[in-house]
Formats: sequence, structure tokens, C-alpha cells
Amino acid sequence: MGCRSSISLYPAPTLAPAPILPPPITRFEFRWEDRFNLGLDPETARKYHDATLPKEAHKTAHFCSMCGPKFCSMKISQDIRRDAAAQNDAGESLAAEAEKGMAEMSAKFRAGGSVVEVKV
Repeated sequence: MGCRSSISLYPAPTLAPAPILPPPITRFEFRWEDRFNLGLDPETARKYHDATLPKEAHKTAHFCSMCGPKFCSMKISQDIRRDAAAQNDAGESLAAEAEKGMAEMSAKFRAGGSVVEVKV
């Protein structure tokens, strides 16, 4: 008589791989055709989209039917990011100018003997 083991000689069943979901970037970039094609049922997605936004121009529009062009959260987020990037670019040039001015004043200070005189 042999010893019975609870270890199976067969490998455990593996789970099916998770489905590939449409990346959010397709929505953020308003790539509607890509978004439709990545869905489980592209034709139905197109039908729903066309029911609310039937014109061909709406398939490349930078808004969706949920919020419309004035309140689109994706569009507002893009605008905020664009404006913040412009402010950062302007801030970097101001910081560079300030750094240059400080370097000039440091050079003047060293040329004057690096002495701080405080008259009392």
C-alpha cells in the first residue's frame, strides 16, 4: 500500500486572460473611430454615436454627445494642460532671466571685494 498524496499530477487550470480594454487615450484624444473599433461591438457603438451626433463631422469632433462642446471634460482638461504648459514655459524663461541677473550681481559683488558694508 502506498501513501496517498493530495498533490495532483495535472497542472491547475489557468484563468482566461483579461480582455483588452480600450485605452482611455483614445477618448482623451477624441479618436472616435479607434474607440469604436476597440469596443466589443463596434457597429452598435457607431449606431449609438450616430443617433445623437449623426453628421460625419462629429466623428472627428473634439467632444462627445454626453456633455457637448461647451462642457466636455476631456476638452477642458486638454485646455487646462495646454495653458499650464504655456505658463510653465513662460515661468522657465523668467527663472532664467532671474538667474542671469543674480549671476551679474554676484560678479559685481566679487569684483567689489566681496565686502558688505553697513553704515550705522
